[in-house]
Amino acid sequence: MSLKIGVSGVRGIINDSLTEEVISNFAKAYGTFVSASMGPGLEPGPILIGRDTRTSGKFVRGIVIDGLLATGHSVIDVGFAPTPTVLFLTKHLKSAGAIIITASHNPEQWNGLKFVRPDGTFLTKEEVFCLLDIYNNKKFKLSGKKGGVTEKKDASKAYLDAILKAVDVQAIKNARFKVVLDYCNGTGAVTTPYLLEKLGCEIAAINTSPDGKFAHNPEPTPKNLEQLCVFVRESKADIGFAQDPDADRLAVVSEKGIAIGEENTLALAVKHVLSKSEKLKAKSEKFKVVVNLSTSRMIDDICSEFGAQLFRSAVGETNVVDKMREVGAVIGGEGNGGVIYPAINFGRDSFIGMALLLEYMARSKKKVSDLVGSTKQYYIEKTKIDCPQDKINPVLEDVKKAFSNDKINTTDGVKIEWPDGWAHIRGSNTEPVIRIMAEALTKEQALEYIGRIKGEVTKVTNVT
Repeated sequence: MSLKIGVSGVRGIINDSLTEEVISNFAKAYGTFVSASMGPGLEPGPILIGRDTRTSGKFVRGIVIDGLLATGHSVIDVGFAPTPTVLFLTKHLKSAGAIIITASHNPEQWNGLKFVRPDGTFLTKEEVFCLLDIYNNKKFKLSGKKGGVTEKKDASKAYLDAILKAVDVQAIKNARFKVVLDYCNGTGAVTTPYLLEKLGCEIAAINTSPDGKFAHNPEPTPKNLEQLCVFVRESKADIGFAQDPDADRLAVVSEKGIAIGEENTLALAVKHVLSKSEKLKAKSEKFKVVVNLSTSRMIDDICSEFGAQLFRSAVGETNVVDKMREVGAVIGGEGNGGVIYPAINFGRDSFIGMALLLEYMARSKKKVSDLVGSTKQYYIEKTKIDCPQDKINPVLEDVKKAFSNDKINTTDGVKIEWPDGWAHIRGSNTEPVIRIMAEALTKEQALEYIGRIKGEVTKVTNVT
């Protein structure tokens, strides 16, 4: 299995593609990169590290610390910490940067490293290229002066308190919600209870051991949430939440025990933020929202309803964040349950997602199913086709020609838009595949769009 390298970091299978040497060299490359970013003559600043609950986390942590110390940096270790927590704490503790030890939603034999800037965002594409140049060419700048390691195991409280200041705590407390959760034995089990208890929620949870032995496929998609759906129904809960292992993505189950889909997580958060503040409504300038090209048209409908201006970026959290900063967006995200709320973090954040949805329910006095039902629903279908890297561009060019009479967006791959739906085809950044996604008002229509695109792809790849 090859190493997966993207704009937010590197992932691989422990002792397969993600070896001790790879981890050490990436840590030293990052330490070197951070030192160079600080400017000549300046002392290397402290670098924060946090990790999810994977069983390999302690092993990776030791190697990362050794690599950072070798480049002259001191280390602040916050222990088990969700990705959004580390993003917030990086800027809050004035660190020179951070490494998050996680493989996100990948299975437990995987692990990885995410690299963070001092402002609590992931490295830009240009910075990733610089980091990879240091890594690939072993341009490490080692230091004879080594820093120390400071442990701050209670640092996450500052992050959660910031979320509590961003929502109407009393309204949520008054609603006395019963909330059930599936932590999948990830970092949510460490951090989430504090937040929900402060919001006055009655909590019940499954898969609560932060031991990294995931109870099921850890990606929070509807097919992996059957246990939570049953638990919601049996508990007669108001809402169910599921987080992935590093707790940046949020999935929601309605009071009926139905997983509403990750697209609706973002849609409900956007709708609430656009509607909740009279002060914001009074501004003459339109609110701005940013999502990626593959996010549902529900966001278009919601922005139209509230007179907000919608921008779409290339796929990828970093691309969404860059666009949000450029236009001054009040909220944004990705349709995989990734809510980005800049008042807290410029990164996907399941915790602010939970707080916003509970506030929406409390203020509207509506159930989850009613809130979902008030927004026009679409059907999304996805597939992927094996495709050698050297054939990806010819495939995209062929698709452009085949649909030249339709509305086309080439910001990221090729997106074709029709009055009743769209299809998006793009090459993967981490593996030799073509990804195809389509959305329409019916499942049958979305599948028909997928079929039309696949037909063009197979003309070039000869793969079905």
